[in-house]
Amino acid sequence: MVNLDKIFAKLSFLFIFIVLFLILGFAFFTQYEKSRLELLLNQRAKEKAIFFDSLFDIKGSSLKTFAYDYTFYDEIVSFVKTGDKKWAKENIDTGLETFKANAVWIYRPDLSQIYVTNNINPTGLKEVAIPKSLFKEIFEKDKLPVFFVETEHGLMEIAGATIHPAIDKERKTKPQGYFFVGRLWNAEHLEELSKLTESRVEILPYTDEVPANGYDRDSEAIIVSKILNRWDGVPMAVLHTKSYTPLFKEITRSFNISLISLLFFSIFILLTISFFIYRWIISPLNYISASLESGDTSFLGVIKKDKSEFGIISQLIERFFLQKEKLQKEITGHIETEKAMLESQARLKALFELSPEAIYLATPEGNIIDCNPAASEITGYSKEELLKMATCELLTEESVKQISKAINERSLSGVYFAEHSCKRKGGTVFPVEMIAKLIEIDKESFFIVIVRDMTEKRKMEKELLRTRQLESLGILAGGIAHDFNNILTGIMGNIALAKIHAKPGDKISKRLDIAEKATFKAKDLTQQLLTFSKGGAPVKKAASIREILTDSLTFLLSGKDVASIFNLPENLWMIDADPGQINQVVNNLVINSLQAMQEGGQIDISAENAEITKESELPLSPGRYVKVSVKDNGSGISAEHLSRIFEPYYTTKPGGSGLGLAIVYSIMKSHKGYITAESTQGKGTSFIFYLPATEDSDKIGIAPEKDVRYTRGKILVMDDEDIIREVIVALLKHLGFEVEYAREGGEAIDLYKKAMNFAKPFDAVIIDLTIPGGMGGLETTKALLEIDPNVKAIVTSGYSNDPVMANFREYGFKDAITKPFNPEALRNVLSNIILPKKI
Repeated sequence: MVNLDKIFAKLSFLFIFIVLFLILGFAFFTQYEKSRLELLLNQRAKEKAIFFDSLFDIKGSSLKTFAYDYTFYDEIVSFVKTGDKKWAKENIDTGLETFKANAVWIYRPDLSQIYVTNNINPTGLKEVAIPKSLFKEIFEKDKLPVFFVETEHGLMEIAGATIHPAIDKERKTKPQGYFFVGRLWNAEHLEELSKLTESRVEILPYTDEVPANGYDRDSEAIIVSKILNRWDGVPMAVLHTKSYTPLFKEITRSFNISLISLLFFSIFILLTISFFIYRWIISPLNYISASLESGDTSFLGVIKKDKSEFGIISQLIERFFLQKEKLQKEITGHIETEKAMLESQARLKALFELSPEAIYLATPEGNIIDCNPAASEITGYSKEELLKMATCELLTEESVKQISKAINERSLSGVYFAEHSCKRKGGTVFPVEMIAKLIEIDKESFFIVIVRDMTEKRKMEKELLRTRQLESLGILAGGIAHDFNNILTGIMGNIALAKIHAKPGDKISKRLDIAEKATFKAKDLTQQLLTFSKGGAPVKKAASIREILTDSLTFLLSGKDVASIFNLPENLWMIDADPGQINQVVNNLVINSLQAMQEGGQIDISAENAEITKESELPLSPGRYVKVSVKDNGSGISAEHLSRIFEPYYTTKPGGSGLGLAIVYSIMKSHKGYITAESTQGKGTSFIFYLPATEDSDKIGIAPEKDVRYTRGKILVMDDEDIIREVIVALLKHLGFEVEYAREGGEAIDLYKKAMNFAKPFDAVIIDLTIPGGMGGLETTKALLEIDPNVKAIVTSGYSNDPVMANFREYGFKDAITKPFNPEALRNVLSNIILPKKI
């Protein structure tokens, strides 16, 4: 008797080995695919855009076909003359359904209407929504125009054609009439586009800022926008599509799930096949073997009861049917394999044609024998030109040497992947990624080469590096500005204290005045550092634009061969702004003008009050504004560059960073203002900006008279810097206040509790926002509010653009004062929150 158990065990081990091999192969393939996905993710956006454009053309082709087919045969010419409505219903109306159109309009040469029909509203759409006077002009530009119009039922696509006899297919004769056919872009149409593109498709109003095509990282979606033009070429709407792209994490998760599924499926298949192998093969063979060995043919049925040769015959017959069944399965498998190969070839062809990467098929000598459309697009050569070239002609000399060396080392085996430099038609060199492999087709060897243009990727990498460097520099600038403000607080405070003891008008007093003004200039410098570091959340207050302009110009033009003319009326309104940031705006604009007037010139500064209404064309909310103009007579800016001067990093100046005007634009936007520029090359440039006036804008921008009123009270000061704390305490004592101080939040809380317990509470608390290694201003104020809900806390910080400083009331503070500050500013803040106390 044959030992079939050993055969079964061998088959089982063989199958287990195959399953393990497949699982390991799939795991390796998964890792390889994930690495490829990282490279291909950015190309999906471009593929989507190409597909969407093709789909857009295909969806609109039926409308153009309707207009084209129905306008160059003799029957339509006859209809224009006779106006036979029966003929029209039989021919024109049926065309609506055939070509999926919604409306048709036919006009005579004299522009009178012959026939109109639609399947939307019997009483509507009586006229095509374009002026009749423009029919001739439209068809002179394009014999078969396609455009969009707005109708009472929504956006409609219109295709038009002039009517001619059948002999004039090229439409050279005089038009016998005008034919228009329209299709509504309604929700149903958009839903169909959405399903076809697997995207969310919608129509948006046209604006100057049309969403750019490409992959949006923030929303993880591919965005494709297409402008829909009117008959005169004017954009009127945007077809916007957004399709969400699965994240790499989800792809990885999918691969892991597939791997686990394959493992369980393989185990299931192993058990299932083992069961059926035993039932269909091992058991029958055991019966046959037992029957042949024992001579008992009852196992084989009626035929196998004969103990002579019938047992062997039955075995041969059984083998024959098994072989026949196997043969049938093989034939079916071959048919299915052939069908799958044909389908695979069709998919490969489509992939080859539509791939955004250039794909070449070359001989082992490097001669190109086939290439896809992307190869022509990337190199600039036509396909016919490429088929006469060798791959080495598209590469730089250095890249050819590298590839030759790699081929010699690898002996034409394996996959070759490397970065090289290619040449476009005309000689332009650009970076590429190249994948090459030697393959065999019909026993002939060929190289398949895939080339991806890396120009945009290299630009993005360079821009990302630059952005990270600027972010790091911004963090450093913010820290320097904070520490510098703390130092300036000590300097300014001590200067103020020194002025108290100096005699007014003597040399020491004058020198102290000069030093005090210098500290204010240094304060403006730190404000610029803070704006650069974080974008500058403005700390707004009523300010005089007149003072800002005159102070900035006087400082910047000192010692320069540039004249200045001011036109600043006395009745200018106060602006609601951050003086430091507006000073930076003026500085950057004036510096820009000075750079344009290397050999000297003139700067005109003017300002006026402006009322902005809803009818104004400016992108501003209605209200009161102050309009400022900074004009120079320098070299000017070309029209090509003028539209981009406010873009970050855009500059035409050698060594320029491209940040100056970008910061100006950012500051104006954060102030809810507006800035624009006008320029003529060789004649100069004008920058015009608008800033909101204060709510109490009747007050003109003249500095208020100093209030000599003093207050009295008990003040708690919290600051970790010894010099700052000592200066503030000295200033407060000079102003007549009783002062206690703390170095950090815990100490301040204890002093506040102690004062309340002795019924001698503090009238106000001046708290530093940032305490390194200790409890800062926010935590301390929160704790004080729990102790005393009426605590009058004033926040102070060297970070003038910190959100807490701009919105201090939201955090429980009564007021804020930015470092550095002088005694007057400190006294004013305390006067605002403490009721005056008579001496």
